[in-house]
Amino acid sequence: MTLWLLAMELQPHQPKSFDFPKRSFGKKVPVMRSFQASWFDRWPWLHYIESRDVVLCFHCAEAKKQKKLNWCNNADEAFISKGFYNWKDATVKHVQHESSNCHKEAVLKVVTVQIY
Repeated sequence: MTLWLLAMELQPHQPKSFDFPKRSFGKKVPVMRSFQASWFDRWPWLHYIESRDVVLCFHCAEAKKQKKLNWCNNADEAFISKGFYNWKDATVKHVQHESSNCHKEAVLKVVTVQIY
């Protein structure tokens, strides 16, 4: 089962008081990093899946479920179906995804429809 099936609720799952697990990043000098709850405030489209310690883009996952995405590439797949967990580069990757054509298309086709 793909992760986007787990993401389909009325709103993103954002457990702000959850004890996010740490992952090791780096080979020479490993550093333990984890998802930061403050990222929910900056990127409200983040949907956290506790059982996998990954995030999806809630809007993109919903647009994929509805077969409404046309402008996605491999870089977007982590936020759509695979799950993103590179906490070391998370802020940069979140900004990149948010400005991607894929994300913009999903917001236009899914969020706009939900408002009306």
